[in-house]
Amino acid sequence: MGFLLKFSKMVTAFSRASMLFLFTILFSFVKGQGFKIEEWSLKDGLSNNVVKDIHQDKNGLMWFATEHGLNSFDGHKFEVFRSNPFDKKAIGANFLTSIFEDPDGNIWAALSVGGVSKLDQKSKSFITYKSKSKNPKNREIKSMFWDREGNIWLGTDLGLNFLDLKSRQYHLINKPFFRGTIQEIGQTKKDILSLKCDQRNYQLNWKTKEIKEVEKKNVPVINSFQGISLRRLDRENQGHSWYVDQEGSLYYQFRQDSLQKVLDHFISPIKQQNIENYLVDCSGGLWLSKHGEGLCRIHPKIYDLGLFNPVNQFFASSNINAFITAICEDSQQNLWIGTAKGLYLFDSTLHISKKINLDFLNAIYILEIIEDGGGDIWIATNRGLFKINSKTKIKQQYLPESGNRNSLSSQFVRGLYEDWEGRLWVATGSGLNLYQEKTDNFIRFYKQDHPNSLNGNDVRKILQTSENEYWIGYVRNGISSMQFNSQANSIKCQSYPLENGLPPRALVTVNDLFLDRKKNLWVGTYSKGLLIIDTIEEKLKFPFSGKNLIPNVSGIMEDKGGNLWLGSNNGIYKIKGGTKEILYFGDPEELQSRQFNIGAFEKKQSGHLIFGGINGINLFDPSSVKLQVELNPPRITAVYPFGEITPSNLLRDHEEILNLDYKENSISIHFISYNYQNNKSLKYSYKLEGMFEDWIEVEDQLAATFTNLPGGNYRFILKARDQLGNWNPNIAELKIMVRPPFYKTAFFYVLASLMLLFLGLLVYRLRWYLKLKQLKNIEKIRERAAADFHDELGHRLTKISLFAETLFSMNPNMEQSSFVYLSKIKDNTAELYHSMKDFIWAMNPRNDNLLELAILLKDFGDELFSNTEISFKAIGIHEGLSDIKLNMDWKRNIVLLFKEAAHNALKHSQCKELILSFSTFNGLLNILLKDDGKGFLHNPGNRGYGLINMRERAKRLNAELIIQSAPEQGTEISFSIQINQNINKWGSKLG
Repeated sequence: MGFLLKFSKMVTAFSRASMLFLFTILFSFVKGQGFKIEEWSLKDGLSNNVVKDIHQDKNGLMWFATEHGLNSFDGHKFEVFRSNPFDKKAIGANFLTSIFEDPDGNIWAALSVGGVSKLDQKSKSFITYKSKSKNPKNREIKSMFWDREGNIWLGTDLGLNFLDLKSRQYHLINKPFFRGTIQEIGQTKKDILSLKCDQRNYQLNWKTKEIKEVEKKNVPVINSFQGISLRRLDRENQGHSWYVDQEGSLYYQFRQDSLQKVLDHFISPIKQQNIENYLVDCSGGLWLSKHGEGLCRIHPKIYDLGLFNPVNQFFASSNINAFITAICEDSQQNLWIGTAKGLYLFDSTLHISKKINLDFLNAIYILEIIEDGGGDIWIATNRGLFKINSKTKIKQQYLPESGNRNSLSSQFVRGLYEDWEGRLWVATGSGLNLYQEKTDNFIRFYKQDHPNSLNGNDVRKILQTSENEYWIGYVRNGISSMQFNSQANSIKCQSYPLENGLPPRALVTVNDLFLDRKKNLWVGTYSKGLLIIDTIEEKLKFPFSGKNLIPNVSGIMEDKGGNLWLGSNNGIYKIKGGTKEILYFGDPEELQSRQFNIGAFEKKQSGHLIFGGINGINLFDPSSVKLQVELNPPRITAVYPFGEITPSNLLRDHEEILNLDYKENSISIHFISYNYQNNKSLKYSYKLEGMFEDWIEVEDQLAATFTNLPGGNYRFILKARDQLGNWNPNIAELKIMVRPPFYKTAFFYVLASLMLLFLGLLVYRLRWYLKLKQLKNIEKIRERAAADFHDELGHRLTKISLFAETLFSMNPNMEQSSFVYLSKIKDNTAELYHSMKDFIWAMNPRNDNLLELAILLKDFGDELFSNTEISFKAIGIHEGLSDIKLNMDWKRNIVLLFKEAAHNALKHSQCKELILSFSTFNGLLNILLKDDGKGFLHNPGNRGYGLINMRERAKRLNAELIIQSAPEQGTEISFSIQINQNINKWGSKLG
């Protein structure tokens, strides 16, 4: 391992200045041939300009060993690792000689002081294994190898060493016949090492210490191409091969059938170049370290927009101002190019050119050139309109004439357009003109004070889209559609406003109008970017906005594939046909400049596109603008806690899922695609499944930040694309699990739910216990009150009744009126006694069940009908009724309701039999009183006092009372009420 190529020491014949000049000449040649050179030195962040070794790790990251530190480079910035005597985890020395990589991806740097330092890329810390050898020949590491068993072997100028990681000791295998520099180490079998020492080959059994020399021809990689014998510089075929021939010239091969010479005498001793070593990276770029001059990389251009062409070479060699203002290819494929200083004509090969002398005026600024159907060339300038006759070559100038309304309306001619019928329209700074070929004069159209007039007089563009419909673009006055009446030579215009509500004649300057193959009408503007005309809604709309707003669209063209190409004030843009995908071309080394001028564009008959700017033109075939190298897949490099001052990388090797604590739920994920050709113009898209499903596209940032992630599982997905819109099919992904805090876990929710349920049940049980206790206290109070009330009131009523009887016996001949009142006192006392007896019975909690109620009604019926001819029966009374608890209000109302019904039966029914029955079913209590008397014609609206009283009592209890009766068919009174609602959840029966 080590240097892929070690050139012998060169004899320095040139000074450092002459060497820089030589490289400038060579690399300007490279640039002109479709290759690009990039250079890095101290000013770019490289730690030292003397680079001793170059290495690219398995992830694509570049590493450089210098005389003052180890460097990594991701295409954007250098990261430098230097020795620090106060930091045990720093690299062991600053002067490094070689770089190696072990199978686990760790980077090893060989130290000039002897030994190696191992870098863990995740923790950014080193472990140093210093050599204690006293022989300087055994201190500098030249090769390094990890065998299949994980043993580490090191080659030095003295021989082969074994590194014991535990003891950090080096053990020299001292075999005299292969003493010398061990240049390469390999493995053929389990215990057999292959060694290359001073151009001789050996096999060593490191267990038995047996060694033997073997015959092995070191044949360089040779390829014969078109009779040229080439040696390939890269050892493995990566699809991009670099070769040198016998004379030292450099060649590049992208495909099997392509070979391109890049540099002559690339490594020829005659040139005395100070190239120290090189490396071909995975993208096909050739890295070179130049002694004392830092690094450079030669690679094919990402794309080629044809900057180097005969037109630009002509302007450069002739020292002519190449500020291009207008371009036109005529029917003979000659190219007319207008500049700020004149008009030039190039033949179809673009090599033969001449200046066209436009007489009459000096300092003519050409704004547009077109060829009409007859082959004449029309030239719009700031000094009038010029015409060059294709047959006579006579030049003619048109200017405004005072007093002549049929002359050109203004000498400032902005644009020209030949419509489908061959009519020539001339846009000027003072109105629109229509050229009349027969009379060789013009019809003028101005802005007038009516709604169907032009938006303004400063007209820049005109375009026909149908037989009578035209579109007019203005300077500072937007756009309007125009209907042209060819018979009357009259126009009718309609303004089109912007969709964001700006007025129709807002300050919108139109640079170009273009109708694509799908009949979409595009408008290139100065400050509003690219617009599209919606003819249905009659508005100008923004198909692109925000970061996709293209500044100052100067020209629009369409290629054979239906893609739009736009010149702008910031480079060239491509819009893929049928999509809204924008590709940007802004590399200053590929463009004449980023500024492309209004009107300076043309599509050649061959399909090539031309855009002109302030330093010449870009002429290219749009179908060939493709990547010449493959895009490397993106990589996730680190995950840092967001907001920490000195964050540590949370990403670890060999972890399928990144496990984060809930306190680490704000993270920043860093990523990159190691592509060293225009790495800064790559675009990335990412999304975090589990949080959002939409892709987020970024350009100038290489990190995605997520804050306050809820606990859960996520999947971060990353993809990358180049600036031409090619997505790498490989994606990078990272599974993330954020552990929620304990109080947000399912276990906690279950536990909390159980605790809440337990507390709820406990509170519920306590409330019922207190309620039961309160009910029992109330029952005791009711029981004592009933007993006291019964004793006291019964005693008093008995006395009143006895007093009345005494008065009757003492005055047998009392007056009739006194007898009547005394009888009433006696009767009312008896009635009050019976009524109070029922009330006291209802108050007694011992009677709070259906069985006691049934017995009371049975006893009442037996007593009421005992001395009558009515047979009274009570059925359905059993011990099970005692389980049905009734409150005092229920008992009292039911007793009074059925006593009323019994009295009615006694007074009115004339029945022979009366039956009282009790039944329960599915929580429904039913009490039925049925007689076989004469009945009556029942009317539910009967207003009898007794029936009304019975219905009110049933309603008070939310019970159903049904009275059924008919003449000679008896009467049936049914009382039904739900009783299961009075049974609580603990099994106790409550009233």
